[in-house]
Amino acid sequence: MRLRVLITLTIFSLAAVGGVLARPRSAPLVDTARRADSAVLATCTTARVVQAGTGGMVYTVYEFSRLEILAGEPSGATFALRVAGGTAGRYRVVLHDAPRFQPGQSYLLLLRRTKRDGSLLVAGAMNGIAPVRAAGESGKWEIALSRRQVASTDAKAASPDQTAAASGSPSWRRLDDIRPLLQHAIGEVAQ
Repeated sequence: MRLRVLITLTIFSLAAVGGVLARPRSAPLVDTARRADSAVLATCTTARVVQAGTGGMVYTVYEFSRLEILAGEPSGATFALRVAGGTAGRYRVVLHDAPRFQPGQSYLLLLRRTKRDGSLLVAGAMNGIAPVRAAGESGKWEIALSRRQVASTDAKAASPDQTAAASGSPSWRRLDDIRPLLQHAIGEVAQ
């Protein structure tokens, strides 16, 4: 019995070290949007770490200022997301698929409300966020999509002059091209 447990633990350890268990899964943006209640454009304003009790779980609370509702249910003008992970004193928690945000950076966020208390979560973890920037002279928003997120948007929304992203680097897409796909997956902006 002990030998069986030892072998099982060794297999799980090797799998985790090899990245088999720790590898986050990527999904196309539209697939992730189907699990969301809303799509918003927002800027991260602050990040603070909190710890649940002495020696408890470490969380990072990100505050956001909403810029625009793209699809689905409206959120407040400001809102917070509590994400597992962070460093509090001598405790550090790292979850590889947990979203991380930089204060001052704007993002496309695919959000859903929890049934338990109505708090907001990012739908699809890392698959539910995409950095955004104002494009050159036009000032229109562009979204940085990972190669996997681009998979479902290329055929439906990409302009002929846009090329696929190289492995590991984001591909910038115009928000105006992505908006109809989000509204189809989530629904029009609720009034």
